[in-house]
Amino acid sequence: MEVIRSLNAILFSRSFPISFLREYFNNTSNVFNIDDCNVIIEEDERVPSFVKVIEISSEGKKSQETFEKLLRWMSLKTRLDEFVWAYHVEFTSKLEKSYPLSVPSTLPLVGNLMLKGIILSNVKDLDMHQREFSIVQIDNELKVIKRTKKYIGLSKIEKEAENLINIVFNGETSIPN
Repeated sequence: MEVIRSLNAILFSRSFPISFLREYFNNTSNVFNIDDCNVIIEEDERVPSFVKVIEISSEGKKSQETFEKLLRWMSLKTRLDEFVWAYHVEFTSKLEKSYPLSVPSTLPLVGNLMLKGIILSNVKDLDMHQREFSIVQIDNELKVIKRTKKYIGLSKIEKEAENLINIVFNGETSIPN
């Protein structure tokens, strides 16, 4: 499975000092590029000079490497479990082959997937305002969004997505390790 785009983010439960991130990135902007990755720092509007969310995105898997370097540095400076509300990972991947769907034309699908794709979710109404959820969209590409309170890497989510495709389209009932 070839990852086309990826995004890693931290959502903070408590305001995190922006000065820590400015020191690490050696940058005073809230939107910038580093190591072929786009970085967006979203400040907490309630508390100036503090961060609510940091996102690192890139083509391919480069954002994962940059994100892990940041996490290692942050873990040396602070106790992450006191500040992190959730880790958020997204990726878009090319499917190795097309999967025909036998979906009745009367079944409504969400978004731009009309009659050509499927969305699987473990949350009601695709509600993304939760601490933990997974959403998988399968059409011409595979798109996965996962949020969890414990750190999860892109490679683990890729394996989970491959297993899901095998179960849904190939009828496999056991999940390989």
